[in-house]
Parts: sequence; C-alpha cells; structure tokens
Amino acid sequence: MERRESLPLTAVDYRKGDIKHQITGVVKPVMQGYKFQSVKEFKALLGLFHVTVEEVHKTIKGKTYHGLVYAATDEKGERTGVAIKSSKIGKSVGYEALQKKFAKSKQWIARHPVPVQTKEVIATALQGQPTRQGFLQELSGKGIAAILWQNDSGVIYGVTYIDHNSKTVFKGSLLGKEYSASVINRKYGTIPPEKTEEAPVIHPSEPEMKEPGLVEGLLDIFSPESYPYPADDLTQSPYGKKKKRKRRGPHLG
Repeated sequence: MERRESLPLTAVDYRKGDIKHQITGVVKPVMQGYKFQSVKEFKALLGLFHVTVEEVHKTIKGKTYHGLVYAATDEKGERTGVAIKSSKIGKSVGYEALQKKFAKSKQWIARHPVPVQTKEVIATALQGQPTRQGFLQELSGKGIAAILWQNDSGVIYGVTYIDHNSKTVFKGSLLGKEYSASVINRKYGTIPPEKTEEAPVIHPSEPEMKEPGLVEGLLDIFSPESYPYPADDLTQSPYGKKKKRKRRGPHLG
C-alpha cells in the first residue's frame, strides 16, 4: 500500500508491546494536527499508522452514553491485542472531542479549498499511472495517501485522500468529478456487471449496514477493564475492502 516514507508519524507495532503508549503517540498528534470531517475519514487516517477506532453507544437506566475505543492493527489491517478506552488516553481523544473536531474541520475546509498543487499532483498521477499500485506510490512520494474503498467484487465506491502536506483528509468528490471514485474505479477497479445509477433502490425500512467494528456485542466500555480482542473476529480491514452498502447515499468519492 502507501509507502512508509510518506507517513509523518511512527506506525504502531503490536509486537513491541506497550500498546497504549504507542496508540497515544499516534492518536493525540492526529487529533491535534489533522483536519477530518467524519469517523470514516478519521479511521482512514489512523489506519495508515496501524490504529483503528470504533464508536460505542450504551444505554444505562434510560440514558445513552457515547464513547470511543482504540486498538492496534497488524500489517493486514486486522485488529490485534487489547482495545483501549479513550478515557485511558485522555479527554482530548474522546467522543466529545471528536465531535468538536468534525465541526471545526468542516468550517476550516469550507474556508480553505484543497490546494491547487494537491489537485495537480493527483491529476498527474491519475493520468500517468496505468496501475493502481503505481498511482498509490506516486502520490505517496508526494506526501499524499489515497485510500480506495471497494466492495467484495472489487468495485471502488469511494476514495479518501490524506494530504500530509496540508494535514487534511478529504473525499475525492470534493476535488471535482474528475477525481471521484467513479473515475478511479473505471481505471483501477472492477466495472459492475449491471449499472444501477439511473434507478437506485432505497429500502427505508431496513437498518443501515454497519461496518465491522471492535464492539459488536463484545465491549462494555463502562466497565473498569479493557477487553482483549482476538484478531480472527475481524471480517474486514478498517481501511481496505468494505461490504456493499444497502442503499446509495453520501459516500467518499
């Protein structure tokens, strides 16, 4: 994937132990220094440093509490080791702080368009690189990571760009249609057998599909201990392939 040289922080190595300290060394600088507008963008950014995050919502006596848990991932993006509650790291990386970060980032990005240089670098790589790997590597050498979101059939349905130069995370469609996931998919992905864009099917009665997470029935964030998580219960990488969405809607790219 993206080359290690483009990463300004040190990625977590679960083999070295002291996971809490390592995760703290990634999460705090990322929260302070980068701008991103959603959990998906936050996860994509953390994924570069072998960290993942999940939201936790729990109702106790009629009151709903919200929290975050962080965990290390291996080279394949599969979580490993112990999940760390955000409260163990500090309020600056907790749920409320993250929501405030989204709001501030949205305001900042609205006032500061993506740099022309960044758009030119992406356009040049997209036009000149015939392979996906070449595209990713060229951007990486320029300080930009491209996270391609695809379903099980290999169709790329979203792209997240992480510009380490401006420390900004943004979806491809923010740059314009010529940079979007549909363009990326035509060149580097799999063309779907049937085109459904003209008549999208929406099922309002069906619950929105959740991405595989750290906390699906396993974590009680409000207990005093963190819980170990076996890596074999992760079905998808936090920044690799994703399941097909049940309905069309706003997405990255």
